[in-house]
Amino acid sequence: WGWVSDRIGRKPVLLIGLCGTIVTTVAFGTAETFWVAVLARFAWGCSNGNVGVAKALIGEITDESNQAKAFSLFGLCGSVGRV
Repeated sequence: WGWVSDRIGRKPVLLIGLCGTIVTTVAFGTAETFWVAVLARFAWGCSNGNVGVAKALIGEITDESNQAKAFSLFGLCGSVGRV
C-alpha cells in the first residue's frame, strides 16, 4: 500500500482501504460457508494496510512542535478502538 500511496496519494489509499475493510467485514459477517468466510478474511487482510500509510500522512502534516503528540494520539486511538 505504500507504493500505491506514493503513486496516487495518501488520502485516496486510506479511503480505498477503509471501504475495503467495510465491505470485507460485512462479507465475513454474512458468510454462510466456511470457505466464503476464509476468502472474506483473506480479502480483509489484503485491504487493511492502512497503518503505514496513516503514519506517513501524520508525519507529513505535522511539524516538530506537535509530531510527538500526534503519533501518541494515533497509538492511543488504536488501543481504544480495539477495546
